[in-house]
Amino acid sequence: MFSITPIAFTTTLGLSVNQVWKEVAELVDAWLHTVGVDARLAVILLPQVWHLPLARQAWSHHVGGWLPRIETPQTLSAGWLPAAPPQAGLISFDVAVDRLTALSLLRQALLAQDMNPLALEHALTAVVKTAHSLARAAALVPPHGRQRHWQACRQVLGETGGPAGRERALALLALEWAAQHVPARTDALFAAEQGERLGVAAWVGVQAGGVDLLAQAIVQAACPHRPCAWINLDGPIAISAAQAEAGLPAHPELFQVAVCDDFEEEAQRSAAQVLHHLLNNELPVVLVAQDRLLVRRVQALLARQQVVIQDETGSPLATTTAAALVMAWLRLMSPQASLDEALDALKLVPGRQEAVGALEVAMRRSGWRRLEQVSLSGVPAPAALMWQAVLSHREQFSVSATRLLGGWVAALTEALKAFGLMGVLASDAAGVQVLSALYGSVSDVQFDRLVDGLGPLDLSLFVSWVDQVLANATLISVPTTGAQVEVVVAPLSHAVLRPFAAAVFPGADATHWGSPESLHPLLTPSQSQALGLPTPDMALLTQWASMRQLTRVPRLTILRRLNDIDEHLLPSPLLERLLLLWGAAKPAWAGQPQAKDVRLLNWVVPQPVHAMGPAAPLLLPARLSASACEALRACPYRFFALRMLRLQSVDELALGPAKRDYGDWLHKVLWRFHSERVEPRPRDEEREHLRQVALESQAAHGWDDVDFLPYFASFERLITPYLDWLVEREAQGLFWLEGEREVTASPAAWEGVLMHGVIDRLDRVAHTPSTLELIDYKTGSAQALRQSLRRPTEETQLAFYAALVHAQAPDEVLQAAYLPLDEGHRLQAIAHPDLAGSAQRLLEGVGHDLARLRQGAPLWPLGQGTACTHCQARGLCRRDHWVMPVAVPVSLEDCL
Repeated sequence: MFSITPIAFTTTLGLSVNQVWKEVAELVDAWLHTVGVDARLAVILLPQVWHLPLARQAWSHHVGGWLPRIETPQTLSAGWLPAAPPQAGLISFDVAVDRLTALSLLRQALLAQDMNPLALEHALTAVVKTAHSLARAAALVPPHGRQRHWQACRQVLGETGGPAGRERALALLALEWAAQHVPARTDALFAAEQGERLGVAAWVGVQAGGVDLLAQAIVQAACPHRPCAWINLDGPIAISAAQAEAGLPAHPELFQVAVCDDFEEEAQRSAAQVLHHLLNNELPVVLVAQDRLLVRRVQALLARQQVVIQDETGSPLATTTAAALVMAWLRLMSPQASLDEALDALKLVPGRQEAVGALEVAMRRSGWRRLEQVSLSGVPAPAALMWQAVLSHREQFSVSATRLLGGWVAALTEALKAFGLMGVLASDAAGVQVLSALYGSVSDVQFDRLVDGLGPLDLSLFVSWVDQVLANATLISVPTTGAQVEVVVAPLSHAVLRPFAAAVFPGADATHWGSPESLHPLLTPSQSQALGLPTPDMALLTQWASMRQLTRVPRLTILRRLNDIDEHLLPSPLLERLLLLWGAAKPAWAGQPQAKDVRLLNWVVPQPVHAMGPAAPLLLPARLSASACEALRACPYRFFALRMLRLQSVDELALGPAKRDYGDWLHKVLWRFHSERVEPRPRDEEREHLRQVALESQAAHGWDDVDFLPYFASFERLITPYLDWLVEREAQGLFWLEGEREVTASPAAWEGVLMHGVIDRLDRVAHTPSTLELIDYKTGSAQALRQSLRRPTEETQLAFYAALVHAQAPDEVLQAAYLPLDEGHRLQAIAHPDLAGSAQRLLEGVGHDLARLRQGAPLWPLGQGTACTHCQARGLCRRDHWVMPVAVPVSLEDCL
C-alpha cells in the first residue's frame, strides 16, 4: 500500500515562472529517484494544457534524459481512448443540442405545460447548466462508487413539495438526466489495472491556481497501488534571504494598484499601462479579462495603436456582424416577423439598397404595420421582385410545421444563397466561423444521428438551436500572419504560471472580482457542497490562488474604479487581502504600492461652439403648412433643419400606435361619422354608429386590440361628451358642413410660396348663412390651448387656417375655435378672440420673413421652453454646448 507523498515547494517572492517550472522538474526528478521509478514510467498531471510545453521544456533543459509523460487529465484520457459517439437523449455537453433534449424531458415530465416562454427559457438554461455540473462532478467519483454517489445525491435533493417545489423538480430532472451519462474516457484512468496498461509506475499531481479536482481524484485512486506525489504551488509566499538582506523585494514595481474615478479613466489607464510595458520592450503582456465590458473598451483603445492582440477570452460568435446577419434572416422567416425586421434583413443584402429604399418608402407612405398588408401595386419593379422572393422563401419555411435539423439548415442555406449572403459570410473571417459552427456540426454523421434522434423540430426550436450554437461557439481571434503577439487577453485562470513579462489587471472592485455568486441556479450552496459541486466559497479560493500565482509576473498592475455610473464601488475583498499579504512581505517603509498614471497629456486648444445661423435661400420650400409656419416663428433653425433640409426622425414601422396616431385616427373617425350622418338619430343609434366607425377604422389601420386598448378606452369615454356637445351645438343652430378639407392658397405677400393645409371641420351657422365656424380638433391639453390664445398674435394654427379659408371664400364671415377632445365629461370649444387680425398679421409677418430668407438672412436657433425641449433638431444646433457670443439675436425680427 502506498500513500500520497506531499513534495514541499516554497514560493519565493519574485520567483519567475521559468524558475518555478525548473524547481518542479528538479523536485519530481529527485522524488522519482527516491522511489526508484524510471521517469519514462511516470505521469505528471498539470492543471492547464498551456502548461505542458513549459514543463516539458524545463525538464529537457534542467534535468535531461527521458521525459515523463507530462499531461493534463483530459489530454491523457484523450490519448488513451477515442471519444464515445453521442447518443440521443444523453448529455452531449453541446449546449445547443442539450437544450433540445432538456425541452423534450421537460415535456415528458409535464413540467413545461404551465410555463410562459420566459419561464421555459429560464428553466432550460437552469436544467442544462445543473445537469452539466452534476455530470462533471460524478466524473470525479471512481466508477465503483458512482452508484452510491447518485443515491446520496437523490437523498440530498429530497422531496419536490413546498414553496420551492418547482426548482427541486427541475433539479431532480437534471440529476436523473446526468445519472445516465457515463464518462468513459476519464473512467479508464481510475481503474487500478489501467495503470499497468498505460505503463504508469508513478503519478505526480501539480496544483497551481486552485485544486484540479479530477487530477486529485485520479491520484487518490492510484495511490494504494503505486507511488504518488502531490506538489502544491499555491503555498504561502516567502521572502528570500537575499531579498531580506537588501530590505526590499527583487522587483520594486512587482505589484502596484491604480485607483480610478470612473469606467473611462480605468479603461484609459489600463490601455496606457499596457502601452507603457510595450514601449519598454516588456512583452508579451497579459490583460486579465475580469471585467469583460471594460476589457473590450481597453481592446478598442489598443487597436487604435495597431497593437497585435491575441484574445483567449472566448467571445461568442453571437456578438459578430455575421451572426447578426444569420439571425436577422431567421427572424424574417418567422411567421411573427414584423416589417422592421424585414427591412433590417433586406438592408444586409449587397447591391439592393435602392430597391430596399423604395420598398421602405412605400411601407411608410401607406402606413403598413404587418407583412400581410404589403401591396406591390405602385412599387418599383426591382423592389417588387425582391419582396416576391422574400415571400417565396417564407413560404418554403412554412411548408411543413416540423422537419429534421438538416432540412431546416438546407432551407436557410437556400434563402441566404438566393440573396447573395453566403458570399458575404464567406468573405468575412467571423462569417467563415459562423458557417463552420452551423454546417460543421450538421455535416457530422454522428451529430446528425444524435439530433435526428430527438425527432423533427419546429421553426422556433430551430431558431433557438441556431441562437445557442452561435452563443456557445467561440470567436477565434487570429493575429496577423508573422506578427509577434504583444498582448494576450485572457481570464485570470488562463494567466497562471505563464511566462508573461507584465500583467495588467483591471476590474478589481467588489462587483467584478471576489463577490460570491450562485453557481447553480437550482441548488443552494449547501446542496452544491453535498453534491460535490463547486460552491461560491470554492470559487473564491480558486480566484485567490490564481491571483497569488499572477504575482509571479515581473510587473503587475491592478486597477479599480470608485464609481460605476451612479453606483459607488468598493475594493474587491481579494484585493484587500492581497494588500495585507503585501504589507506583511514588504519593508515597513514602502507604503501601499500606488501605480503611476502613465497616460500622456495631450494639450488641446478649446474650440468653443457658438450658435449657428445658416443661410439657405435656394432651399426655400415651395409651400408651407401650418406646422411649418409655426416652426419658422418658434425657431428659425428648426425650420431650416426640418423643412429646408427635410431632416426627419424615422420611427419603427412595427411600433404600436402613439398619441399622434390616435389623433389622426380620431380626426378620420369623426369625419366619416359626420359624412355618413344625414340627419340626427336617437342617441343609442348615434353612439353605436360612432363606435362601429371607430372599430372599422382601427381594423383598416391594422392595429391590434392589445396595442390600441388605451386609446380606444379614451375614445369610448369621449363618445357621450361628444354627442352631448353635438346636440347642444345643433340646438344653437350650428351644423356640420364639411371636414378634412384640403385647401391651397397663394398669398401675394408670400411671392409664389403656397400655403397648404387640411381643415378639420367647417360648420355653417344657420341664423347667419354667410358665417362659417372653423373647428380644429385637439387631443392635447386644454389649458395649454387657452394659454396660447391669450396672446392671439403668437397663435399660428387657427390664424393660418382662417387665412386659407378666407382665400377660398373671401365673402364668408369666419370664426374659429379649438375643440379639446380630452376634456373629460363635458366638451367646450375655445374660441379665437381676434381671428381676422391674427390671420392678416400672420400673412404679412411670414411674407416679410420669406423675403428676408430669399436675401440670405441667417436662421438662428431661438427656440425656448417646450419648443426646445421637444425639438428633433436639438442635436444639430448643439444648444447644450454653446458658448454664447457677445451679441445674440433675441427675437425673430432680429434674425430676419
